[in-house]
Amino acid sequence: MTRTATIDRFGERSVTRRSGATVHDILLISYYQEDTRTLLRVVDTLAQKTQVRPISLLTAQGPERESAVRVLKERAVELYEELSEQDADVVGHAYNPFYHTYLLRKASIAVSQRILQRIRPRAILCTNNFLGGHFLRAARRLGIPSLGVLWTHVGTPEFHRAWSKAETRASDAEARPLVRLRRKVRRALYRLAGLGQQSWAPLMPVTCLALPGPFYRDVCLRAGLPAERLVVTGNIQCDDMYRCSQLDAATLADVRRSVGVPPDRPYLLYAVEHVARLHHLSPESGRDAMATILRAMRTAFPELPRVVKLHPKQGDDDRARIQSVDPHAIVLQESRGIGELVAAAGVVVSTISSSLLWAVGIDRPAISAYFWQGVDEQRALRMKQGVEHADTFDALVTALRNNVENPEHVAQWQARRAAAREVFLRVDGHSADRIAMKLLSLLS
Repeated sequence: MTRTATIDRFGERSVTRRSGATVHDILLISYYQEDTRTLLRVVDTLAQKTQVRPISLLTAQGPERESAVRVLKERAVELYEELSEQDADVVGHAYNPFYHTYLLRKASIAVSQRILQRIRPRAILCTNNFLGGHFLRAARRLGIPSLGVLWTHVGTPEFHRAWSKAETRASDAEARPLVRLRRKVRRALYRLAGLGQQSWAPLMPVTCLALPGPFYRDVCLRAGLPAERLVVTGNIQCDDMYRCSQLDAATLADVRRSVGVPPDRPYLLYAVEHVARLHHLSPESGRDAMATILRAMRTAFPELPRVVKLHPKQGDDDRARIQSVDPHAIVLQESRGIGELVAAAGVVVSTISSSLLWAVGIDRPAISAYFWQGVDEQRALRMKQGVEHADTFDALVTALRNNVENPEHVAQWQARRAAAREVFLRVDGHSADRIAMKLLSLLS
């Protein structure tokens, strides 16, 4: 039997029960379409073991929220829209940062309690923080367990602190001295009040954190997180990597054919980063680096197809810029998933994109080509195991040729990728099962 529920116009839950098994309400906290899909996949797996009903709370506004809402509508998942992060804002006292911070903290706690008391979930499944962590802390006080899913690659806390400082310097560079001072004071007060942006995902205050591989557990332990809160499960991306690594020759031929490549010819794949998010990287440096990578691919193998996968947030201007450098490049925006594109490729090139992690998981040659200027802290995010580094034009040309034409080089790096998978990822196709079982244990 089932249980149905709605949220009325005042946010109060109306619940109708019928006799039968208990239905567990699971609150999903996500940001945009990709991590929302991740959480829904976990819920689908959990639904095979017990009766559950997901309720989604999105923490983003604008285009990111709209893309996630489309995913939820496709699945007919209930969206809690009564309150959002904006409701924790307060009016007035903007120029008294001490009192304004106090009011914000107080409002965040009140909003968190109000949402949780209205939804009354049995557990929370999330990929990110909400209201500076006050929401998850309020859930803990109410006895509601939470499972965080680390769904993408993250660097160390030191890297994220360095990145945050560099971004702050860039945003403050053109401000007047008094404005810079006011911002500095406000940021310090926000951090003390627990309201600052959480720059390192594993620090979200969840009951338990599901991690992709042993590397992330070791990083979390070094950062001071208690071992009992950490579990290595793999993640949904790991399961997708496993599926793509098992694709047969006919399926890979279909992938190549769908992007306009001869079905029997593996292509060179360039996964472009969304450099606009790096505010302290000059646009000129980003464009120059992209052009250098494109020229190196064409120099290494003029006769091989070259496929360029844009980031979802990039558009027609980026497409035109790429084709002005390499008119014969095949530029993709929205098409096949990145896993299938990587699986059908001969070599994958990027700078620090997570596509390189996909290449390691699927077992395709991966090259990180670093030509950015002025963002040296980003080098720390590069994978050191299983990914070849090439930081000059000639080195990139040589690496591309070696990964296609040099059997000894190919075998050496295939072994290194296998070792990297043992460290970074659990690629066996059962990550969703492990995450669902951990969530089930929290429910019980």
